[in-house]
Amino acid sequence: MHHTYINFSTGLISFSEATRFTAHKYDEAVAWCKANNKPKPKHTLHPRVKGFVATVKSLRQAPHVKAVYDVTIAYAHGKQFMSPPSFFDTIYRPHLHKSWRMYAHVNRYELASLPESDRDLAEWLEARWSEKGRKLDTLQARLRRGEQWEDFTSMDIKSS
Repeated sequence: MHHTYINFSTGLISFSEATRFTAHKYDEAVAWCKANNKPKPKHTLHPRVKGFVATVKSLRQAPHVKAVYDVTIAYAHGKQFMSPPSFFDTIYRPHLHKSWRMYAHVNRYELASLPESDRDLAEWLEARWSEKGRKLDTLQARLRRGEQWEDFTSMDIKSS
């Protein structure tokens, strides 16, 4: 019997914060970071590193998985930072970009370039979250000053 194999792309989305952002959850994350000597998060919750570490370790066993992508997304509606459009708005509002600002930044990291140890992988993820917070802080400041955000999605191809 002859088998034909089809090459499918594989993608896995992992939300390292593990839950939706709320003011209460943010306060809990800040308290946890303070108690565990971690930097206070900006605009995000602290990432759940154990799930990320386990995922990366498993993905390293898959020869077809080559990279990890870090995606930062921001929205603003008027002067309200991090106010995304509803699902209804995205479907039924033509010219959504006239009412909302949207920003996406993507970094690609070769899987082979990520640290090997659990601790180093956890620190690597925490560093990405710190960068993410700084990007979001900059966008919020630009919004307050009435400055434009980048009008396109930016992508950095890195092997760091």
